[in-house]
Amino acid sequence: GNWAEGLKRAAEAVGWDEPLPAHRGRGVAIGIKSPRPGTTSQAIVRLHHDGSASVLAGTTDMGQGSRTVFSQIAAQSLEIPLEKVVVVSGDTGIAPFDAITASSRSTVCMGNAIVAACEQVKRKIAAIAGELHGVLEQGVTVADGRAHLLGRSLTYSELIQAYYGPGEGEVIGVGEYRQEPDPNHPLGGRALFWEVIFFAAEVEVDEQTGQYEITKLVTVGDIGKAINPAHVEGQDEGGALMGVGHTMMEQLLYDECGR
Repeated sequence: GNWAEGLKRAAEAVGWDEPLPAHRGRGVAIGIKSPRPGTTSQAIVRLHHDGSASVLAGTTDMGQGSRTVFSQIAAQSLEIPLEKVVVVSGDTGIAPFDAITASSRSTVCMGNAIVAACEQVKRKIAAIAGELHGVLEQGVTVADGRAHLLGRSLTYSELIQAYYGPGEGEVIGVGEYRQEPDPNHPLGGRALFWEVIFFAAEVEVDEQTGQYEITKLVTVGDIGKAINPAHVEGQDEGGALMGVGHTMMEQLLYDECGR
């Protein structure tokens, strides 16, 4: 992460260099968030005879927007319209293995598994096009949601139905994203990625009563590429407010044994 830039943005947003009114204070904090190590995600992508696609992913969408993001990833990878993609998730009787829906890992881990599955679908499309038209797979280019060969351009739907029959068939791709196990690591391996987070706050305190008010709260995340910026903002804001709740309104009680 770019520590200097993140800290600078947080300081500017909270007004760090501005004079402080009476009874107010400012603070900053920097953190690193990594997902659990030893993580594995597997996905299945089914390209149907009508050119639409289904994504089977074990990730559970509990408000974080994973279905939307997975649809975007598949649509971009297959180069088809977003409305042609359906995500089936959260059913272990249908979807392949996913380690966990937690730890800020799903977009990276399951997202990369979906990309790998889409790439396999495209390779199979190239093989089908080559077989149908008597050319090597290497002579077929799959782009723009079509197969290009011998001066022709054929849609996914045209190829699948030409190969399997009218209204029949589908092309299936399987992908995974995993970490090579490290037997010498206590958790099975290091985290595959991490995020850097910057917070800044301004707080006003009534010295007579102890009552406080958070007058400014700033969060800056060095997240890399945002596939869905609106979802990222929502997750970031929700996490920040959750942290405020932990700090100001919640308490963990332990006995003398640490329980």
